[in-house]
Amino acid sequence: MSSSPETIDPSRHPRRLALGRFEQHLHEAVRRQPLSRRGVLAIGISRSDRVRALVGLPAAMQVQNEMLDALESGLRADDRYAVATPEEIWIWLAEAPNESICRLAAHGLRERLNGTYECLLDGTSSDRVRIETAVGGTFDLHVGNQLGDLGLGVARMLAEARAAE
Repeated sequence: MSSSPETIDPSRHPRRLALGRFEQHLHEAVRRQPLSRRGVLAIGISRSDRVRALVGLPAAMQVQNEMLDALESGLRADDRYAVATPEEIWIWLAEAPNESICRLAAHGLRERLNGTYECLLDGTSSDRVRIETAVGGTFDLHVGNQLGDLGLGVARMLAEARAAE
């Protein structure tokens, strides 16, 4: 998987990392504090403008940025996230003392992100984009030895979250 092609704006989304950097950040954090409790959430995004999002059209990027604004406001200072694909966001919960905190964070982020977003299609006409999310997660994460191990684990989490809905 690769990060979305748009440029990451650290002034607007300071907790966002490029996907490769996100995976490195997780590995470094686990090496620094191997016994610290933490969690990873994976958000699967279903959008009514799926084709625009996959192509990366400006209106879709506008909706994504608004979603990331909402996500940023729900994270703590040391949490980090990456946009893995237009349909998937990975979130690192830097401190999660127990599974209940992970579940609470997942529920809160789902409530925060689900809804209708407005975007400008051609500078004059607007469209409403409906967003529905599925959130999966793991508590006390074992990252694995290879950077790709995280991607496999996230894919399993999302499949389980979608199946549970």
